[in-house]
Amino acid sequence: MRDAGQRRNEITISNRATYWTVAPLDMLVAAPLVGRLLLGATPLGRLLQRIPRRELAVEVDWALTRYIAGITGQHVRTSTAVRDFSLVGLAFPFAVGACDLLSGNVAIFRDTGMLEAHVLAHEFSHRKGYWKELHAQVLGYLSLVSSDELVLQQSALLERLHRNLRVLAGDDRATFERLVRSSALRPELRAVLLTLWPSSTGIERQLHTGLRRLYHLRMRLTGQAGISDYDLGFTNFLYTFETTASARQIAPPAGTLHRRSRRD
Repeated sequence: MRDAGQRRNEITISNRATYWTVAPLDMLVAAPLVGRLLLGATPLGRLLQRIPRRELAVEVDWALTRYIAGITGQHVRTSTAVRDFSLVGLAFPFAVGACDLLSGNVAIFRDTGMLEAHVLAHEFSHRKGYWKELHAQVLGYLSLVSSDELVLQQSALLERLHRNLRVLAGDDRATFERLVRSSALRPELRAVLLTLWPSSTGIERQLHTGLRRLYHLRMRLTGQAGISDYDLGFTNFLYTFETTASARQIAPPAGTLHRRSRRD
């Protein structure tokens, strides 16, 4: 039995507080959803999943909870339940997952193979109270590379590679494809990355661009740098964290790609 001191270091959020029948933010995306349906836009197909999502979610949540506790001293325990549908996913086709701001509902919109562990870690970070996208990206990465599970480490490293390629490609989809195809990744991993930037034509491309701008504005209004926090902000943060001599924590060895600068 845990003593009183240990219980004081744990925060438990009831599942009842994180699950509503309908996610409240779904109401806010009804208009763009109708537009996409009328224009004939359809979601991408699913990829073959190697590990059952329910089992993977438990492993990811434990890694995230343990990593955060190593910094804050508190184990923030939340639900590991995950939905596979939300209207947000149809309204914002570039998103692969979401966490509802009001209810804490987490939804993953499509299978992303090896990347799914990081997608879960990102959304679970939101569920635990870290609402800024850069914070969720970084916490997801650092918690997974701190894990002893190789599949979690590989997911984080693939996400980092993905974001580095997005930075190099900018807004040019053809350049991104060329970089992915010329990489030394296994074919199934290249296929995963290519599905993250699907081809589109005509009105759908214009709508996609408009929705990304809307999402970027929403991030700016909430004190974030914008949609670049997912890739440029994320990769810059990790580089600085690994190389600066003034960082208060040591970067996990499994996920460290750069040497730390020496103190004078």
